[in-house]
Amino acid sequence: MKQSIQMRLSKIWERMREQTFLALFLPLMQLFLLCLYLYTSGQLVSGSVLVNWLGGCVLLVGSCALLVSLPQRKLIRYGLSGVVVLLLSLLFIYEYYLITDVQVLLNDSVALQYRQLPGEGVDSRLLLSSIPTMSWLKAIGWLLILALASYGAIWLYRYRREDLRPWRLIACILLLAVPTYIVVTVRAQRDVDVRLQDSYGYYRSADMVNRYIATTRGGLKTVRHAKEKLAYLRSHLPEVTITNQVSSPHNVVVIMGESLRRLDMHCYGYPLEDTPHLDSLVQAGSLVLYDDVVSCAPTTILSLRKVFSIRDARNPSRPWDETSTLPLAFSQAGYRTYWATNQEVAGEYMTDITVIANTSDTLASTDILDSTVSWLWSRGAEKKKYDELILPLLQDYKTIAMRGKTNLFTLVHLMGSHIDYKDRYPEPFGVFKSEDIHPIEPHLLSKEAEKSAHYINSVLYNDWIVSEIIRYYSHTSSIVIYMSDHAVTRYDDPLEPHSTAHSMTQHSLSIPFMVYMSDQFMAENPDIVKLVKGACHRPFMTDLFTNSLLSLMGIQVPYSSPQIELWSAQYDASRPREVHEWGEEVAFEPKYPNQLQ
Repeated sequence: MKQSIQMRLSKIWERMREQTFLALFLPLMQLFLLCLYLYTSGQLVSGSVLVNWLGGCVLLVGSCALLVSLPQRKLIRYGLSGVVVLLLSLLFIYEYYLITDVQVLLNDSVALQYRQLPGEGVDSRLLLSSIPTMSWLKAIGWLLILALASYGAIWLYRYRREDLRPWRLIACILLLAVPTYIVVTVRAQRDVDVRLQDSYGYYRSADMVNRYIATTRGGLKTVRHAKEKLAYLRSHLPEVTITNQVSSPHNVVVIMGESLRRLDMHCYGYPLEDTPHLDSLVQAGSLVLYDDVVSCAPTTILSLRKVFSIRDARNPSRPWDETSTLPLAFSQAGYRTYWATNQEVAGEYMTDITVIANTSDTLASTDILDSTVSWLWSRGAEKKKYDELILPLLQDYKTIAMRGKTNLFTLVHLMGSHIDYKDRYPEPFGVFKSEDIHPIEPHLLSKEAEKSAHYINSVLYNDWIVSEIIRYYSHTSSIVIYMSDHAVTRYDDPLEPHSTAHSMTQHSLSIPFMVYMSDQFMAENPDIVKLVKGACHRPFMTDLFTNSLLSLMGIQVPYSSPQIELWSAQYDASRPREVHEWGEEVAFEPKYPNQLQ
């Protein structure tokens, strides 16, 4: 029995050694796609990219060669080999089109176009059926060249050496692949942050097995879990009670910013005038600044799933998806709910935020394509997703079909100051330069000052975007709340003084929080005006935002508790503000101790 198994394995191994064409053609296809990807996106090489490319290549070739070698009959092996080459050639054509025409690799964002959540559309650019004839012809032409190169290499090797040893030939090809890879990446842009590259998964993009199987499978699995969470939330709607009558009709608008530091805003004391529009609104008395607000987490997903879900004061550790969401609570209170986003609604970073967004009556996006790919691929203004794209999506109670509802709740999710900062604003907003930063922060290196200038310019652009949104709602009865999901460190983390990134520090969790009320809203709701202006110095952490906003608008749910509601007279200002993430803890003391009384 043992000898029989050994003989079968030996025969399979012999047949695998015959798959020389596969061993050459498949790596050449993947090398071509990788070089095209790096050249088009302008990315630099990193060791992890090369390692993952080699690992994925070996796994792909080995798996295909083993599959083709299992049958004993030669005719079946030829048939299987043809099927493998055909399928991978089709994937090659698809990715060639995605890279050259759409500028994105085959990833979960693309796969999810074939299986979307409710409320999402399909980006037809990402579908196989959208490939134009010219892209088909170009890709097929490259395939023919790669196939001829593979056959030519085999013929030359056999001509020079009768005893063909496939593994030697493969080793030669891989040795040739490395300098080719480096030559292509030398032409790439020199200013790419390799840490950013790794942290956002570029190294996995080189691994074709991950791209074709693991990422796609993970994306579909994410959608399945998201649908399950969405079904649960929609089947467990909160019971609401209206406790005080806010004048109708009106708009309740929440603007969620991204990665914005309170410390870097002029309206909060930063020396450079990067918030001129918000400054004007503050001086006019229509915008109230809150100056002791901190984020509940250092990243978007960790933060927003707490911010937009109801906290259970009796069970603080209760998972976010076991209570309800902010849009669902407003919907139960008779509001039409609307979510407009310039961030991703599909892809690797979809997860819980898209689930929460889909609990709204309507979800509108500036671009269905995963924007975590878009921002890192952008090479020109036409590729960059500036936040002004969201302005045409704005709606108020006068312009949206209310279906019998008189009030509108709107959430606007911006790209804000997300890295890479220089891609967050158009050229006219590139006002500040490194020489403007150095007098204020002389300790910064030249590159750090330049990157800081990009960040401050993103704050300047964000100031204009937020003011434009406010202006849109200023002509109707509206309350508009702006805050950021979290902040970042900007060369002020004691442990990493030369980095700007998400982190667990007080600076990276101190965020802006402000409330605008239109003239009509203030005239119709003087009690709310008094509550909003009276709480501007209270210590607050954003995990209590949903409870607080519902209470402010007179909406009570089973989890309501005056002690955790910012605008309540019984608000507990002594509640510990502690952030526990990544094995670290950051605690905040009240900025104004008298608010504890």
